[in-house]
Amino acid sequence: MSNPKAKFGRSKEKRSDAKLLTLGMVIDSQGFPKTSRIFSGNQSEPETLLNMVNALYRQDPTTNTRPTVIIDAGIATEENLEKLRDRFHYIAVSRKKMALPERDDCIVIKEDRHNKVEAKKITGDKEVFLYCRSDLKVRKEKSMQSRLRENFEAQLVYLSKSIHKKGCTKRYDKVLEKIGRLKQKYSSIARFYHIEVEETDALASRITWEYLKEQSDNRFSGAYFLRTDRLDLDETQIWSIYIILTELEGAFRTLKTDLQMRPVFHQKEQRSDAHIFITLLSYHLLHCIRSSLKQDDINLSWRTIQKRMSTHCRVTNRFVTKQGCILLIRKCSEPEDFHQTIYDTLSLNHVPVREKKHIVKICSDP
Repeated sequence: MSNPKAKFGRSKEKRSDAKLLTLGMVIDSQGFPKTSRIFSGNQSEPETLLNMVNALYRQDPTTNTRPTVIIDAGIATEENLEKLRDRFHYIAVSRKKMALPERDDCIVIKEDRHNKVEAKKITGDKEVFLYCRSDLKVRKEKSMQSRLRENFEAQLVYLSKSIHKKGCTKRYDKVLEKIGRLKQKYSSIARFYHIEVEETDALASRITWEYLKEQSDNRFSGAYFLRTDRLDLDETQIWSIYIILTELEGAFRTLKTDLQMRPVFHQKEQRSDAHIFITLLSYHLLHCIRSSLKQDDINLSWRTIQKRMSTHCRVTNRFVTKQGCILLIRKCSEPEDFHQTIYDTLSLNHVPVREKKHIVKICSDP
């Protein structure tokens, strides 16, 4: 019996050889899972939104409260936003391309030694757009831009030189095919290049390109727009509510890596669903631990906590007695300051397991 939900779909890891399952999950403002559902692997993400929020929310007829749904650009289609307006408020990443405002008009909504976030509110009749620019995002996108440009131009230089070498592809149509495959591979940066191939007797004789720097810099500017129908919120409130979405992104990162939700090796639907469900239970327990730590201002990722706590371990000492027996003593190593802080925050004993001794008698040969 195979899993009817396992389908070939779009894999972000380029695993076109493996069938997929799609997990939809809703979390609250604290990062705790509220509901989840498993969809088929070829399920379109925008189509799952209303199914998830409707499964979670049952409106009380005695109240007029409307929850606010926070979504990213992948599912923030115009159709979804129109359907949400009937029962929900929303804050989403805008898919609309808008002109970037002058930075002098922006206000600082967050600033610390790691990052600075600037924003400008643009009010409309039914919606508010919020321009956001993050120094951290600028550094990340500029690094990405530089890496993509370097790799793409290296491929263009190689192709440009190869048309003059013996044994390499020279036919005009084949060279165009190669350029097309390069553009597909580096689609995020290739659209900012104007490439020309000169033809002589059905052969490519020269390849030239022009980099549209201004357009590229606008794309990798570290800026983005949020849109919402909450006209009552100011710049800081809109941005602060939106970044709750980072909790969901962090949740999926933890599920996929630390808790090993993937790959799923089970073939039957029931077993695959159980594998994912157990992973979600593990995440719930993990997040309870992190929430307790955050109350004491310990805002570390689970991976960092796990790595630093792994140095507090249980060791076994081996001794040979005068009687010729082997004495095994198992005990915990001495906890460091970081270990003690974590244990104290979670109200745990510094020595989780007591010392144990075992005597192994060695039998002599007859």
